[in-house]
Amino acid sequence: MFTTTRDASPLADRRSAAERTRSLLRLPVVTLTSAAASVCLVHPLWLLRQADGLVGVSAQYAMFLMLGFVTSLAVFAACLLWSPVIGAGPPVAVGSAAAVVGLLLAGDLSRAGSLLLVCLALGLAVGTLTAGGLVEVLRAPISRRRIGLACWLTPLLAAWPWTTWAATHDAVGRLPRIAVDVPTWVVAAGSVVLVAWSTFVLLTDTATGPIRRPSRSPDVRRPWIQLVVVASCVSALALGLTSDLVDVPVGWLRPFVVAGFGLLAIGLAAVALGWRSPAGQASYLGVVAPTLLGPAGLAFVVAFADGGSSRVGIGQPLVLLFVAVGAAGAGIHRPAGTLVAGPLLVAAGAAGCWVMPGDPWVMVIPAAPLLAGIVAAVVAGFVVAFESRSQPELVAFAFMVATLGGVAVTAAVFGWAFAGGTDRWLTAGRVSLGITFAVSVLVGTVNHIRLRQGRRSIPERGVRVTRETDVTIA
Repeated sequence: MFTTTRDASPLADRRSAAERTRSLLRLPVVTLTSAAASVCLVHPLWLLRQADGLVGVSAQYAMFLMLGFVTSLAVFAACLLWSPVIGAGPPVAVGSAAAVVGLLLAGDLSRAGSLLLVCLALGLAVGTLTAGGLVEVLRAPISRRRIGLACWLTPLLAAWPWTTWAATHDAVGRLPRIAVDVPTWVVAAGSVVLVAWSTFVLLTDTATGPIRRPSRSPDVRRPWIQLVVVASCVSALALGLTSDLVDVPVGWLRPFVVAGFGLLAIGLAAVALGWRSPAGQASYLGVVAPTLLGPAGLAFVVAFADGGSSRVGIGQPLVLLFVAVGAAGAGIHRPAGTLVAGPLLVAAGAAGCWVMPGDPWVMVIPAAPLLAGIVAAVVAGFVVAFESRSQPELVAFAFMVATLGGVAVTAAVFGWAFAGGTDRWLTAGRVSLGITFAVSVLVGTVNHIRLRQGRRSIPERGVRVTRETDVTIA
């Protein structure tokens, strides 16, 4: 006598259909969240072009911006910690609402209260949208996680030429603004899509788990403590750079900027010593160094070419976007080799940009390898960190710190350039690109040495993990 049972109940069928729908929407939604976060990230060129107007609104505008930076870091870390409980839906919903508030009110800064509200809203949007996109990527099956990481990272890294182009082409109005002027219908459409997706996820997602509790191992906790200290220093540096660089005496500009670069590099390098595994250290260096130093040179060379004989059009950023997509593909296909080749490609691009081409299409020639190296190295670093389980949450938080640190570094370069004429622009850009070249060569060399130490290195096709520092190629 046989008893038959139905394996697929109506509830199970609905859950399976919901999961398939979510899987189809995952990559577009992750790409949209990162694009929205990159638009909400305040570009230093906007601040320096409208510094006088911002001072007229509030003399403490730099303090408001620093509060936005701190908000981004805090909510990003909180969303990662609580991700097993809340998932990706609530952060994306909150981030889309905050983005609407910040972007629509960014052009109506007539009072100090409105400026503070916009800074906090934009900071909240950057932190929650970035974290929500990453959490959704980690929800994907392992076989599709690499392409998800590429879709999450590429808009964040490839947005610098676009936001620089927008900052140089948008006219300065009667009231200052601190964000790119996005059409209202675009903001509304993007918000509706993200809120609808978040509602769908909240109604269909039943996966819950415990909150991730920090490990008590000193080898795990020490890098976190060091990175929090570096994040505090980045916020303090951003506070000073966004308001005071234009007024610094000419003779102090170069040592001030070089010292700021050096302190950030030393702090982030100290965190790298906290990893015992070659995989963790290589992934951390491959993520942090290009994210911290690359955007400053990239934004500066685009802005310098825009002031030449002809202005930068939409074609040049579009070409750079296609280059970034191809570089992301290289990062997910061969992460081990890309962790070495990516920083070296950044160095080659920085060396080419050192001539500071004034023609927009000539600018694309050295800017393309610079952006390609940044995207490839960061994508490969994330793939290695998550597939080797070498403290991936710490690498993600380090990426967020480096992203906001990159804004501070870019503010330093543009503030230096705005303090003088063409000669100052050339000097500031070349100092930034020279430091980027030196650090990138060093990172590529260190990664090559670390990845050759022992057989427990980086996964190319698959991994078998026995413990955190024991990773073997499957």
